[in-house]
Amino acid sequence: MRILSILPKLPGEPVDGHVIRSRPFHRRLVQRADVDILAYDVGTIDEDIEVGASSCEVVATRLQRNTSLLYRMRTFFSPEDVQQRDAEFSSALAEKLASHDYDLVWVAGWRMLLYLPEIRERISGRTKIIADVVDDETVRNWSDLRNARGLKSNATMARRLLRNSLYQRRFLSEADLALFVAETDAASTRKRLPSLRVEVNQNGVDTDYFTPAPRRSAGAGNPTPILLFEGTMSYAPNIEGAEYLVREILPLVQQSIPGASVIIVGRNPTPKIQALASADVEVTGTVDDIRLHMRRGALLACSLRSGSGLKNKILQSWAMGIPVVATPISVPGLGGIDGGNLLLADGPEAFAAQCVRLLRSPDLSARIAQAGRELAVERYSIQVKLDEIDGLIEELVDRPRKLPVESRQA
Repeated sequence: MRILSILPKLPGEPVDGHVIRSRPFHRRLVQRADVDILAYDVGTIDEDIEVGASSCEVVATRLQRNTSLLYRMRTFFSPEDVQQRDAEFSSALAEKLASHDYDLVWVAGWRMLLYLPEIRERISGRTKIIADVVDDETVRNWSDLRNARGLKSNATMARRLLRNSLYQRRFLSEADLALFVAETDAASTRKRLPSLRVEVNQNGVDTDYFTPAPRRSAGAGNPTPILLFEGTMSYAPNIEGAEYLVREILPLVQQSIPGASVIIVGRNPTPKIQALASADVEVTGTVDDIRLHMRRGALLACSLRSGSGLKNKILQSWAMGIPVVATPISVPGLGGIDGGNLLLADGPEAFAAQCVRLLRSPDLSARIAQAGRELAVERYSIQVKLDEIDGLIEELVDRPRKLPVESRQA
């Protein structure tokens, strides 16, 4: 089987949700098929993927938005201007498609959807396209519009929603199959593109890498009352969630547990996040091994109030036996059970109360943590999720055959 993989970032160091998703998939894929990778020159590439791929070409991005008034007026509502096309990347893509009759073209991420029409134009009728969209941007746009205040903000959010809706209709319709990590995003897309096949393939977690610490096996309570917040700290929903945790929730927790504190773990902290640092709040920035810092937390405080998709921070915490307190918006489609494998809370008082419950009850903390670990292993392990994708590829490709278990180099 010959596959062309189109990526916005190289599948290397897992610096964000997209790479966390694409890296294990490509590590398996290059061992089971002939894979050509074409990517923007962003990030690093895993050595096993680089060696195993038939080819790997990166294109330095030169995305320059036309800022002239005439152009901005002409494209004010245009889906063509939502993402910027790179001419050199389009040229490299055309060369790849001319060099092989691919069985499958894999396109990753919302950003790369704009290349779908030119892919469709250059492939044979039997070649299939899978768009691993991950998140439907319009879901977040709807949330932003509902929360907008003031005429200017409402107009801005409405325009963004309209443009992304048109962008999705214009480009994603060229795919044979669209994948999302959450059912809410998949359902939104099905309404907009009813003729497109849409499936959910949630992110997986490496349950052999993210494991409970010996002192916390079976979720034993952590005597240090530290609330953990984890994620890429330049991502707007994470910034909002961290500020909410520090400014509104932590003071309420400290009324019951004076020694409580927060640790914010994640790369690229913005000035807003850095400004949260204090005697009670640690901001780590980029760390070499995220597990070491996550294990310092007595619980994960997933205090998000916006955003879409599936939250890797919850999967990783479940896998590590770290009990979770989460807002309802954080858990759709995860199989989270309030009082079972996590505690849910909406509003600062309720969220703080749930954190205090866990901090005061080692038995409850252990039970919640153990249930989370069991769910991570049974439903969200990397192998389970990769097997699901294998099945979709085998079903879709014109000449279906079982992907060989052994390495193609063997």
